[in-house]
Amino acid sequence: MGDAASVLFVDDDPGLRRTFARELRDAPYLVDTAANAREALGCLAKRPYQVLVSDLDLPQRTGVELIVEALGKQPELGCILVTGHTDIDLRENAVMDRALVGMLRKPWERSALLGLLADAAERHHRSSVPVPAALDRVLVIEADRARCRLLDGLLAASFPTIASDCVPRLDAAIARLHAEEHALVLVDMSLPDARGLDAIRRLRDEFPALAIVAVSAVGDRALSAQALAAGAQDVIHGDALTPTSFERTLRFALDRKIVEQRLSAMATTDALTGLANRPTFERALRQAMAKPGTTPGVLFLDLDDFKGVNDRHGHAAGDQLLQHVAAMLRGALRADDLPARLHGDEFAVLVQDTDELALAHVAERVVRALRVPALIGPTRHEVRASMGRVVAWADESPGELLARADAAMYRHKRSGKPPSDPPFRASGAG
Repeated sequence: MGDAASVLFVDDDPGLRRTFARELRDAPYLVDTAANAREALGCLAKRPYQVLVSDLDLPQRTGVELIVEALGKQPELGCILVTGHTDIDLRENAVMDRALVGMLRKPWERSALLGLLADAAERHHRSSVPVPAALDRVLVIEADRARCRLLDGLLAASFPTIASDCVPRLDAAIARLHAEEHALVLVDMSLPDARGLDAIRRLRDEFPALAIVAVSAVGDRALSAQALAAGAQDVIHGDALTPTSFERTLRFALDRKIVEQRLSAMATTDALTGLANRPTFERALRQAMAKPGTTPGVLFLDLDDFKGVNDRHGHAAGDQLLQHVAAMLRGALRADDLPARLHGDEFAVLVQDTDELALAHVAERVVRALRVPALIGPTRHEVRASMGRVVAWADESPGELLARADAAMYRHKRSGKPPSDPPFRASGAG
C-alpha cells in the first residue's frame, strides 16, 4: 500500500460528495468521487482502489449492482454501502456477503465512517495476499519441438479453456513470465541454457508464487527427488504421459503451491493483524542494514493503557484495537516500508533507506493516522501510543538498533507527553 489508502465514494448528491472528501481531509486516505455508476466504473478502469463506498440509491443502477460489477474488475475491494434505509438485508447475496464490510447509515458519524474505512482497507489487504492465479495460463519451457507439441496437445485435451505458450530457452521464459502472469510452468530439465536443476531454482527464486512442474525424459526417482527439493511441485516423465495422469499432476501441483504460499504467509505474518511478525521484521532489518549505501531507520511503538482496554472491555476489544492500529499503519506507510507487530501491543516500522528528517516525516504520518479513533463495538476509543525513532549508526548491529528504538520509545512514555507530540529520537530529544 502507498502513502494512503485510496477510496472511491459514489453518490449523486454533490453536497454529500464534498462532505465525504472534507471529513477525510486529515485522515490517511486519498479520495476520489463519482456521481453515478458509469463514472465510478470509469475510475475503476483507470486505477486500483482499496475501498469502494457507494450510495444504495444511485440513478439508473443500485449501489449493490455497482459493487457486484466493481468486484469483477477489482476483486480485492473492501466495500461499504451508504443508505438512509433501516430494513436492508443483503445476507442472501453471496457476493455482497463476502465483500461488504458494513452499512453506513445517513447521516453518518465521522467515527463510524472511519471505523468502517479501516475495516474495508483491512479486508482489501487480506484479499491481496498473493496466491497462485487460477489455472488459466501455462508456459511450456521445452526445446524439443516434438515434446512441445505433445505437451501442448495434452494441455488442450485436459484444459480446453486455458491459454498456453511454448518457449525453447529459460531466458526467454523468464522474460515472458515478467511480461505476463502465468499460474504454472512445465520446464524441461535439459534446456540448452540451463542444465539439470538450475532452471527450477531460477524460476523458484524469481517467481515465488509460480507452480513448477519439471519434465524429465525418463523416470528417475533420484532426479525427481532432487527436483522437488529444488522447488518443483511435481515431476512428470515423458515416457509415461497419459491425459489422465497429466491433468491430475497439474492440478495437484497448483494445489500444493497454494498450500505452500499459505503456510509461508502463516510463518511470516502475525495471525491477528496480518502484519509481519517479529522474525520476519528482524530478518528484513538485518538485510537492510547489510545493504551497502543505505541507511535504514526504525519506528518503535507501544500502545498506552492496552491492558486497561483488555480489563475494561475484554480481550476481543483489545484484538479489535490491535487490528485497527495495524490498518492505520498500513494506510500511513509507503509501499517499501515494513510494519510489524513484534509482541503484544508493540509495533515497529522499518524504513528501508532514510535520514533523520525523512524518518521524522514518516513518524508524523503515523501519528496523524493513529489520531483516527478505533470503533470497538458501539463505542469510539482514542488510540494512544508512545513512539521512538532511530536511524542506524555505522557498524551497529540490528539488536543494538532495536534496543535504541525501544529506549527512545520508553523516554517518550515516561515524559508524559501526549501521543500527538513528535516521537522521541534515540538521542532523547523530543
